[in-house]
Amino acid sequence: MAIVRTSTEMSTLARSIIDVADAVAALRGRVGSSYNVSDNELRAAVRVATGLAYTPKALAALLELSTAAVTVIVEHLVDRGIATRRPNPHDRRSTIIELTDLGHEMVETELRALDATLDAMADIDPQAAAQAAALLAAISARLRAGD
Repeated sequence: MAIVRTSTEMSTLARSIIDVADAVAALRGRVGSSYNVSDNELRAAVRVATGLAYTPKALAALLELSTAAVTVIVEHLVDRGIATRRPNPHDRRSTIIELTDLGHEMVETELRALDATLDAMADIDPQAAAQAAALLAAISARLRAGD
């Protein structure tokens, strides 16, 4: 069942999404600058922090960047002591990217800042928060699918 919204409501929702995206980008910029990494380098580190075994090719697909761009990103993260590469046990031609302790610290810095923002909003009704989370997940999925 589709929800019908007026153009004014959609414009307000779209502006709110853009505002949140800009605020997250600003946070990421602050965290990244304190660790001397770019936005894309921090995005890559956050994904690698999930613990999944990311190859540069898989990370490139996830971040929607070229493998050449991810190669440069990984080089910079390695040079900064934020990530390491280890041989891929399933493909001798590839490597697995892993975070160092410094890399995990950097990702935790971003996550703690986001958590602090959410904690400061603790008076929000849990049901409303769950609905907002579901809406954001649906929007994210649609945007990633290109719809």
